[in-house]
Amino acid sequence: MDSKLNILLVEDEPINQKVVQLMLDNIGCRYDSANTGAAAIELAKKNTYDLIFMDIQLPDFNGIEVSQKMRGAGINTPIIATTAYSFEDELHNFITAGMNDVLLKPFRQEQINLMIHKWAKAPV
Repeated sequence: MDSKLNILLVEDEPINQKVVQLMLDNIGCRYDSANTGAAAIELAKKNTYDLIFMDIQLPDFNGIEVSQKMRGAGINTPIIATTAYSFEDELHNFITAGMNDVLLKPFRQEQINLMIHKWAKAPV
């Protein structure tokens, strides 16, 4: 399926980045990848994305800080936290920081599809 959506993937771990890129390739999404929070912010300021997948543990800023900076810069693109954390208070912090949803690692193709369908209104 060729959804023609443009996704920003923020992930610093090369193996995790490649896995998600393959999942996005499977459904025909275009994507840019950033492995730091600073790079993600710059890409989000310069480009229009339908959805942002945001890792929480990044080498410079954490995903919460990056999301807050994006929201402060007027970027309203839906942000999906991707994390292995599942503590209830952490999940609440993600949403409070301006993220729209949480995808717990490890996730499968079906879960990516559901998030894209839910937040980007894509026909996946």
